[in-house]
Amino acid sequence: MTEKKTAIKLTADTESGTVAADLKRCIICQKLTPEPTTSTENGRKQVRKAASIREDVVSKRLKVIGQEDFVYHMSNQCYRTYTMKSVLDRITEGKSAETPDDRDVRRSNSIPSPEPTPECKIYKQMCVTCGNAKHHGNYEKYRISTSKRAKNFLEATVFMQDEVYTRTCDLQDIHSVFGADLYCHKQCVFTSV
Repeated sequence: MTEKKTAIKLTADTESGTVAADLKRCIICQKLTPEPTTSTENGRKQVRKAASIREDVVSKRLKVIGQEDFVYHMSNQCYRTYTMKSVLDRITEGKSAETPDDRDVRRSNSIPSPEPTPECKIYKQMCVTCGNAKHHGNYEKYRISTSKRAKNFLEATVFMQDEVYTRTCDLQDIHSVFGADLYCHKQCVFTSV
């Protein structure tokens, strides 16, 4: 006799609210779609591994269900995107390169700021990359405030040996980059670093 699995919905209270997991639905999206779900031992292992790296809502759902088997959509939107090795490597690399100070700075940089007034520092602050306060009508600049970004900035300036290198050649390590309090436009970061 084969045992038919019935829909089991588990919920748990966490500090961020109630987390629900329906074992009949895809663990990643929790949506009922016409697309079939699947469940293999290796697939479940990969989802658990990705969830432990991502530390997101899927991770919370897996904690709710414990060691129960679960299903997932074998699609680009769910399983393949969620378990993509290159993305997981970047997340892992970002976590290992971050210090507690970097996380605090990143959080403080993500707080939305009001529109700047003409006497505001943002109008006077120069971009370290392009050397201008304004880039394509945009005054908004971001501080180079993570170890990885500072390291990439130093490597790029040494490699390019351009006017940015000339302006910043006395910066020898990431700590001197932080001390110099460097800012750059969003568009300039991706063009030089």
